[in-house]
Amino acid sequence: MATTIPRVAADLIHILVNEKGQVQGANPERPQVHLDWCRHHIDVQSEIEVQSVIPEEPKWGFRLRLKAAFGLLTRDAVEGQAFLDSWDIGLMIEPFHFYLATLNGYVSFRSAGIGIGHDVTSTFGVALLLNTTYDNPRANPFLAMYFAF
Repeated sequence: MATTIPRVAADLIHILVNEKGQVQGANPERPQVHLDWCRHHIDVQSEIEVQSVIPEEPKWGFRLRLKAAFGLLTRDAVEGQAFLDSWDIGLMIEPFHFYLATLNGYVSFRSAGIGIGHDVTSTFGVALLLNTTYDNPRANPFLAMYFAF
């Protein structure tokens, strides 16, 4: 009986996955394994199925995002203030989201407030907040657009 060491030669399988968990490429050919042992020579081919699972963003929960926002202080605009005096630019923070709505806090040099928003895209959205201006503390609805960082 011959005493030889079995030799196995196998093709490498390359699977590239990006940071989102998506498969970007794999070997197009079927992988092969070749076995030499004594007088036996065996070639094996196989198919490999690749599945990729992309994690979904949660539908609700805590999510701390900083946003740049600008919009119209509607009470000031209706009461006839100058056009530029009715606009405000500031920062928004989002601590919580629930399906399509987001909870937002807003602060600027002119006013501060809290309200709800809606993400139109992953980085852009609209919001309706109840603000108060620092020079005249009263309820002032604020229609805003924001860009998330």
